[in-house]
Amino acid sequence: MTSILSTNISTAPPSLFPANKEAVQTESFVEHALTARESKALDTAQKLVSTTLIKPILAQARAARDAPAPWGQTQAEKQFGALLDNRIADDISRASNFNIARRIADQMLKNMPVSDDAQQPHTPVDILG
Repeated sequence: MTSILSTNISTAPPSLFPANKEAVQTESFVEHALTARESKALDTAQKLVSTTLIKPILAQARAARDAPAPWGQTQAEKQFGALLDNRIADDISRASNFNIARRIADQMLKNMPVSDDAQQPHTPVDILG
């Protein structure tokens, strides 16, 4: 079994990757046109990676800093550090060269239903009236 981290683009499923190697070198992953289904899978995978992998690492790194004042964490840093961690984690997971999110998106696409209902936006249901 190959590791996700050691998987090369040439061995990855072709659904979200450009067909030729020149396109891989010249074109960012998100620049080629994605279908609504692919876009939804990629967005979901990026959020999953951000929440479950990157944010805990950043939070642990921030908590490990126990330097004394004036180099330690200030009250503002303690209060707003989690917001900064969220933003950084989201930016990292959306980076065009972050292969883990792409790999998860490909796995999601294999399991997502393909139907007309999946392509149509769902209208909200009024449960009160």
